[in-house]
Amino acid sequence: MTRKVQLFSRNKTSNFEGIFAAKPKISTLKYYNTTTKEMKELEVKLNEKKITPTAMRLVVLDFLLKQSSALSLTDLEVGLDKTDRVTLFRTIRTFEEHGLVHRIEDGSGTTKFALCAPGCGIEGHHDLHIHFYCTQCKETHCLPKTQIPEVDLPDLYLVEERELIVKGVCASCNIPKVSP
Repeated sequence: MTRKVQLFSRNKTSNFEGIFAAKPKISTLKYYNTTTKEMKELEVKLNEKKITPTAMRLVVLDFLLKQSSALSLTDLEVGLDKTDRVTLFRTIRTFEEHGLVHRIEDGSGTTKFALCAPGCGIEGHHDLHIHFYCTQCKETHCLPKTQIPEVDLPDLYLVEERELIVKGVCASCNIPKVSP
């Protein structure tokens, strides 16, 4: 069943066909400028992970897709213009449980989240790649082409989880500054 829902975009309203749980707050979608085609693509991504598309989930997914680094819950809240923190937390938790995002503990004291590889799902996360934490800009980047190596453990040791954080200076911060 589909129904029309008004999404607010720069003081204009546009009708989109789609499945939404409720009409979103105006402030939640203030920056939102997504076409009907893009909206449907977002819905497909959520449906593929067996996540019911809601206005908030579509906004959060769209925002995450446009990021170049992992984000904390606070980064998401600020970037989405003061959305309800509890709803945002529940959205991220749902995304993590369904293999849409993965959690990154980069040593900064703040948990960050980034989109998963397509192979992740409800059964678990399978994108065992390295994360890079830049000590200058404080951003955490996924390095999906660099996999975490297998570790040969002694007998009776059981691996439950693997993660690897490399710290240093990212490419953006490492570009030599040109003097005028």
